[in-house]
Amino acid sequence: MQLNGYWYAKDSATQHSAILQTDAENYTLIIDEKVHYSGLIEHLKLDDRLGNITRKITLEDGSIFTCDQHDLIDTLFTKHKRANRLLHSLESNLHWVLISIVILIVSIYIFVDKGIPYFSEKIAYALPLKTNEVLSEHTMDALDKYLFKPSKISLAQQEDIRKHFQTDLLPNLPEKEHFNYHLNFRLLQDGNLSIPNAMALPSGEIILTDKFVELCSSDEELDSIIYHEVGHIVHRDSLKMLIEGTFISVSVMVALGDLNGFADMGVGLGSMLLNLQYSREHESDADRFAFDLMLKNRIDPIAFATIMKRMNCYLTKRMQSLKEEHFSEYISTHPQTKERIETAKRYSDCFKEGLTQCR
Repeated sequence: MQLNGYWYAKDSATQHSAILQTDAENYTLIIDEKVHYSGLIEHLKLDDRLGNITRKITLEDGSIFTCDQHDLIDTLFTKHKRANRLLHSLESNLHWVLISIVILIVSIYIFVDKGIPYFSEKIAYALPLKTNEVLSEHTMDALDKYLFKPSKISLAQQEDIRKHFQTDLLPNLPEKEHFNYHLNFRLLQDGNLSIPNAMALPSGEIILTDKFVELCSSDEELDSIIYHEVGHIVHRDSLKMLIEGTFISVSVMVALGDLNGFADMGVGLGSMLLNLQYSREHESDADRFAFDLMLKNRIDPIAFATIMKRMNCYLTKRMQSLKEEHFSEYISTHPQTKERIETAKRYSDCFKEGLTQCR
């Protein structure tokens, strides 16, 4: 069998007319009518067939023989024949190309929908708590610089709430991991609108806005939201979301054991918290965490439903009076509010029956 083509010395772009002659096991390469190489065919390396692109056959010394006689090449290299022809057939058939694209899209969707959350959770729980503290320190700085204003709540009231948290709530929290829980008070405004909200940083920092505190009419309402935010901390929800958003970078950092890069991600978490939308699963898990603690500590979970309705009512009225549609984005950060309120009522029924667990 004879193949006609061109030969290139290793690392050279100069081409020479060449002929590759073969029998069942051996080859001979003739360059400029002189025999330059000979040996066993199995020592040659053939690249894959891609459409009608010129094929490359690499010799033992790294030089290359190129040829366009695809069928003869496939016949010669029988060990490549089936795979290469199958690949060529797939590339030449639009039907199979479309099927491959669909399979690729579905695979990417499954990985993004299931794979990334799974690995993000594993990474979030594998990271030491020190990482959470470093990340939260930079995040708090970013939030204070770009989002919050100093709280107008009196220092005496702030101290009373912190004392209540330390004395009545903190001892009842899970002791599996020692987060440095601390309450922070900040003023959050959008124009003339004072926004009621509470959020948690991975380290254990909990931020309560002035309007939220103002809307709470009892310790139980305040406690229900604080317990909910503690649930996000314990479940590492904000950290999971940050990792999901920067999955590749985080994976590299964990693999290399370099946690210094997390400090630079503080601003990223701060930006994320501005438009934070926990998933339904995250919110439901944090709700159940709060309700379970409330039952164990004889606090009626109806308090959660009450404060949630009051905050939504306040925001709805303010939006209507200010005619500002973009405030509705805040409502969307706590989706399925009606469903969550119904769950709180179900737990409240368990509370009234004297139960400490509700399923």
